[in-house]
Amino acid sequence: MEDILFQFATAGISEPIRYRLSEGVHPLSIGGRQALFSAGSERLYELNVTAALLASMLYEGSAFAALTAALECQGFDGEAASGTVLELLRQWSAQNLVHAAICTPDAPQFWEQRIHIAGVDAAIHYADIEQYRQISPIFAHMSRPISEPATCIKVVEADGVALVSRNGGPAWVIAASQAGPFIRGLLVEDVLAVAPPDIALHTACLAHRNRALLLGGPPGAGKTTLTIALSRSGFDYVSDDITLLRRDGRVQGVPFAPAVKEGAWPLLRRYRADVATLPVHMRLDDVPVRYPGLTQPPHIAHMNAGWIVHLRRVAGATPEFRELDPVEALVRLMDEAHSTAGAATIEDMRTLIALVERVRCFELTCWDLDAAVEALSVLCAEG
Repeated sequence: MEDILFQFATAGISEPIRYRLSEGVHPLSIGGRQALFSAGSERLYELNVTAALLASMLYEGSAFAALTAALECQGFDGEAASGTVLELLRQWSAQNLVHAAICTPDAPQFWEQRIHIAGVDAAIHYADIEQYRQISPIFAHMSRPISEPATCIKVVEADGVALVSRNGGPAWVIAASQAGPFIRGLLVEDVLAVAPPDIALHTACLAHRNRALLLGGPPGAGKTTLTIALSRSGFDYVSDDITLLRRDGRVQGVPFAPAVKEGAWPLLRRYRADVATLPVHMRLDDVPVRYPGLTQPPHIAHMNAGWIVHLRRVAGATPEFRELDPVEALVRLMDEAHSTAGAATIEDMRTLIALVERVRCFELTCWDLDAAVEALSVLCAEG
């Protein structure tokens, strides 16, 4: 799966990146106490003296150097001033209180990656080659020669942070190490936006003899690790954590590269010897992850589901299947489902009921990865 890379120059304006409060966010004084009001979230945020100073500057728009200089005038040393501004920008951006306006330098070189995933055509623009080398492998298996991408995501590093914008809109301010997972999150939003009336299941998905095996379970149950191991043991990779359920009962995966958390890296060495050499990315909750790229194209066709297996990880347990009746299977599946059209409907319920009544549903209690792979291989071979 060779990646498709475009290089091009874009003229821009040579001026510092400016940070400003987002639309509808205003600094207020209430009885002598300083606060921020967000009209969008209808929330009030109380500010300390330092945050109030920065908020007043961000209301008009300010460059990073001016923000740090203002704190230095208040007695902060240079490193503390920069760190305080960076942390505030990241926190407020996550709350949609602040954004950045990307002003690119004169004629920068951009690296563009064009991808297609689950109905979404997108282009990702990287401001330098190191960004491209770090982030693009996450999406390399989706690369396509798309002529007119509907989504354009731009990522620029400046002032010690990454600035990510979509379709020319205001840029989010995040840590540079979070850019890859953040871009993935934006693409998930786009996929779900074009998916209605499908139901998005928070399950991994693999294909076996053109039937789908759906893996569910709580965080930490090992869905991703088991998915990768199965994809190296006779199953076809479909999806790491999002499966779309159609009204006709067939499913289709959203084949993002699997995100493997730190605790699972040693477990995967037998199945992916390269896992220890891959770049480390940080999710927005500061959990480190690695993205093993796909060695084979993912299975993307719609197919009927054959099995739903909910994982239950118990220390020292040997693999044991417990068959679930349709009601219990439905309750668990509803905990892991999201209507892409918004609020769930009676049609969504009927689609889910038809699914659990038609397929074999189990809980798998297990601990050892190899033993779980063998148990599921035997289960699916039996039909």
